[in-house]
Amino acid sequence: MMLKKEQSYITEVLKQIKSKEAKENIEAELRHHLQETKCTLIKDGLTEEEADEKATVQMGNPTKLGIELNLLHRPRIDWMMLTLLIVTFGLSYLPMLTIPSIMNGGIYTGSYYLVNKVIIILLGMSIVTGIMFLDYRKLRNFQWVFFGLAIFIFLLLVFVPTSYMHWGPKLDIGSLTIESSMALPFLYLFWAILLNNKKVNVWKVGLAFTVTFFFLQFLGSSTFLLIYVIMVFSMVVWRLRKAAGPVIGLFTFVCLLGVVPFVSTKEYWLSRIAAFVNPDQDPQGMGYMYLQVKELMQNAGLFGNRNSNKIDFLPESHTDFVFVNFTYHYGWVLAGILVLILALLLARMIVSIEKIKDPFGKTLIVGGAAIFSVQFIFNIAMTIGLLPMTAMPLPFISYGLMPTMLNSLIVGIFLSVYRRKDIVRYEASV
Repeated sequence: MMLKKEQSYITEVLKQIKSKEAKENIEAELRHHLQETKCTLIKDGLTEEEADEKATVQMGNPTKLGIELNLLHRPRIDWMMLTLLIVTFGLSYLPMLTIPSIMNGGIYTGSYYLVNKVIIILLGMSIVTGIMFLDYRKLRNFQWVFFGLAIFIFLLLVFVPTSYMHWGPKLDIGSLTIESSMALPFLYLFWAILLNNKKVNVWKVGLAFTVTFFFLQFLGSSTFLLIYVIMVFSMVVWRLRKAAGPVIGLFTFVCLLGVVPFVSTKEYWLSRIAAFVNPDQDPQGMGYMYLQVKELMQNAGLFGNRNSNKIDFLPESHTDFVFVNFTYHYGWVLAGILVLILALLLARMIVSIEKIKDPFGKTLIVGGAAIFSVQFIFNIAMTIGLLPMTAMPLPFISYGLMPTMLNSLIVGIFLSVYRRKDIVRYEASV
């Protein structure tokens, strides 16, 4: 009789809950609260039947309680994040308007890049929207699938590359181009799952990091190696906290070993560092790009410069140096707004971490924020002369399918985690 009364009360509450995901958590919370209240009342001298009756009365009207809980425990869309993303995509279109023609195995007019950019933006928004409505917790089932896909990409590039670029080998299969950066999304998901596994240990983590680190180094992807290392370090420190010491020590040792191959090319690296520190010493060589970018940024003005002849020489003005392009043509005011919006995107991710109760969801956001921040901070810093120049895209602004897909995945996963923050109270490690 007592159990029937308790069940009847809970059933009435659950009738008001629309989210199927929330019902299980709410039912568990209600049962726990009712049991605690009954135990307290019995200790105060009430009989079990009286305690059962009073416990449900104290909980209040089940219909009213259900309506209140439905408002609290429901999927939520982060409209601020979506708005910032849409504005960012809109601003990313502006640099494409400044491209009259670009030589790339033939002359591609500006319209080619404009059309492609529209397609890339639509794909990016589709990925963000699709992932947002997926349950991110289901990703746990594919830990070794993600790792296997990353290793498969590495092996293809090691053994059957079709050509080599300055960032490493690539494999062209029809219109599809496979490069090492394509492994990063899979590694990001793999690490988030691995670090939330009960069976994780130092040796598993160390082996996974060592194998992937040396693959990326061998493939010559210094940019993505930097992003990868910072991503993994951030996730390990956040998830393992006090237990992260031995893992970080092992990672540091692996990274130091990775420096050894650079000794054979130390003159090249020293010349690059010298060009960064003092570009005037080699104005026609390593220092040339530093001086040209500096001049363009100085001539940008508050509202832009319409003299396109001065920037036509700039290589990668739509990718790695897109911020130079943007600032020169549209001015420091709009460039400042762009930086602010990207900073707000990053801040939104970081601030939301504490609102998430699920450790797996937290780890996904930490890793995603790390990937986003390295690209954002490094690209802006190298443009204004605070860091050496390298092939580093500016999130969502740089032209290119892969960078946009990667950052769309990150934002999509963030929105998926955020959407369930009031539903998933705590998800134990697997």
